[in-house]
Amino acid sequence: MRKMGLLCFMNTNAELSEVGCNLKRYAETEAEFSARGVINELFPYIFMAAKRMSTRAISRWLKDTHKIKLSPVTIAKALREADEHWETFFEKIEPSARIFGDAHSVYMRDFLMKYELFSGLKSSGMNLTLSGEEGHHEYQRAVEIIEKDWFQALDESTREECARYIPDEGKNAKSGK
Repeated sequence: MRKMGLLCFMNTNAELSEVGCNLKRYAETEAEFSARGVINELFPYIFMAAKRMSTRAISRWLKDTHKIKLSPVTIAKALREADEHWETFFEKIEPSARIFGDAHSVYMRDFLMKYELFSGLKSSGMNLTLSGEEGHHEYQRAVEIIEKDWFQALDESTREECARYIPDEGKNAKSGK
């Protein structure tokens, strides 16, 4: 009888494991996603979409298209409290911008607000102040982040909105600006 109880217990564990696997699969593929912090990741895009869409339409689109559950109230609150979200967003860009700026001895604001300058500097490769192979890889990664997460992801007016959070480098900037 003891063996039978153990056998039943083992079957139950196997069944529960299968239930757990099914739950995991459902969560990954079908369940609505309602994670805290997703508003920070999506804020720049929500900001741009809000120029043409209502908060309800944005909420509905996120839910219907990507199963991300963000209420219209949450979206409206984020738009009202934009400063907090822009600061968080720029904190992700800033390390890459510093690496790029330091490598070219140029202010962040200058190349972040002028794609032509950024593009010219990255393609010239002249006067780079990098330290070794690791510095070169760090620089390449910084270029990719700035290109993808700043210039490709944000339109010009959105970059201008976020530019208020670019630190004033003034005295800290290189004299070779």
